[in-house]
Amino acid sequence: MFHEILFNYAFKHAGYKTIHRMKYFVLFFLLLSFMGFKAEGQKTKAKEIVAQALKVHTSGKIMERFEVKIVNDMPGKAPASLQQPDPMMNFLDSLMKTLPDSMRKEMADQKVKGEAELFKTIVEEYEGKKYQHFIDIPSKKVASKSIRLNRFREREDTTASLHNFEDSNNLIFACKINPVLLLQVMNQDSAQLHYTGKVLMDDQDYLVVQVKLHNKWLEVYIDARSKLVSRLVTSMKDEDPLMGQRPLHYKNVISYKNYKLQDSFLLPNRIEETDSHLPFTDNKLVTWISINKVFPASVFDPPLPYEEKISYLFYAISDNLFLMEERDDYTNSRSIISMNPDKTISIFTNLANNEIVNKKKLKAITTKFGDIEIKSVYSLSYLSGLISLSCFFSKQIQIAAPKATGIFGAVLNSGNREEDSMKIAVHEKALLKTFDQDFETQTEKVFILNPGADPEQSGIRVAYYLEKEHVVYLEGYYPHQNKNKEKWIAPGEKALLKLIENKALEVEKIIFSGSFVDNAPLFMTYADFENRVKN
Repeated sequence: MFHEILFNYAFKHAGYKTIHRMKYFVLFFLLLSFMGFKAEGQKTKAKEIVAQALKVHTSGKIMERFEVKIVNDMPGKAPASLQQPDPMMNFLDSLMKTLPDSMRKEMADQKVKGEAELFKTIVEEYEGKKYQHFIDIPSKKVASKSIRLNRFREREDTTASLHNFEDSNNLIFACKINPVLLLQVMNQDSAQLHYTGKVLMDDQDYLVVQVKLHNKWLEVYIDARSKLVSRLVTSMKDEDPLMGQRPLHYKNVISYKNYKLQDSFLLPNRIEETDSHLPFTDNKLVTWISINKVFPASVFDPPLPYEEKISYLFYAISDNLFLMEERDDYTNSRSIISMNPDKTISIFTNLANNEIVNKKKLKAITTKFGDIEIKSVYSLSYLSGLISLSCFFSKQIQIAAPKATGIFGAVLNSGNREEDSMKIAVHEKALLKTFDQDFETQTEKVFILNPGADPEQSGIRVAYYLEKEHVVYLEGYYPHQNKNKEKWIAPGEKALLKLIENKALEVEKIIFSGSFVDNAPLFMTYADFENRVKN
């Protein structure tokens, strides 16, 4: 009625032109009113849909905490309906059309082989991964463990982390693995919802509700008949794609399958995740360990930092030569401690750009060997800074390392005042020696395995030769053959064998600076090393 009253008033008190303008005014007003009513209606409809779905999922109960275990199943090929055009594949297809038939066939075969290799790599990357999550909703805490098979160590590696919902990504992550939590968040009075309508997929109707979580809109697909959450879609953006226009927009699609009743809650036992610009689906098997059980306080204890997990073991190679093994979660680092004729110690190692680790390493050595003076430390590689080495310099221990750029280069000014100041000080005291040429002392010989190399491009490879012990210390991992019996020879190994033969060095043992497995032999005999490289 309002628009009729407004129009009649205008007709009585205005001319034709004014009335004409007033029509547009009324139409504009009606449009705004309609949009407002529609938006409010969509919000109300969205809340009704969410409330119905939540009741079906929870039987009226509230989920406050849960423990879930997720195991990666065999990846699958992404459904064609979820994939978007791949710029790289489009480019290859267009290129193939310009080639002669013979080359086109060969390229097509290579493309098929490439896709097979890619899928094999994806299987190796995802297969066997396990995740365990403890999520406490009232306290907004998330404790997670990632467990995966270490193919070299032939055991599982575990990585722990602790987060909270203050980081929006953690809330979204928790909602993605648990549709009940997602619905509970959507059912809050403060939730921003928008009902976009009903869609038909695979002969099934779905109600689509958008929800805004921390400035990011997610699309939730709810089965119109069962009211179960079927799919969650998030718009994503790749700022630096390999090909095509930047940024690359794509969608992350999570599908919830195999719902089962668990402690009065309907929860999925399988999750399939697909990025629309990738050709595979990440399939996960989900086991709900507990729901609404109070977790022990220790579950949310901060995980131990990497440095505190390191342990040290010492092995005697001879009366005057010892191997120190530094064990952590992933690999083992190995150093050599040599007893010199003047009753001092020389250490051959790979120094870390971590002051805490270096202090711990130095303490382990001094604890093992007591008050014996440490004369020098020989590093296989350079570092990006000197501050992390202050524990050595403070005890007047000389460090020798391959020459490089930055703080290990010839220029004294790196732009970092603290680093530059320390560099000047250690040079004045002759505590830092950088080299790019062979040299020798009374107890060891240092060989460059790639003479003339540009330190900035490839780095200088070094071998330390302890002549009296007939031992070479080399950067690399003790060779370990995986279950596929693949063998890879590092460039440093080939160069070392050539060096030994050319200089007729008397070598009995090769000690590598690392090992993937805990119980690898302490050294490799020269005979085995020669056979490995040549065959």
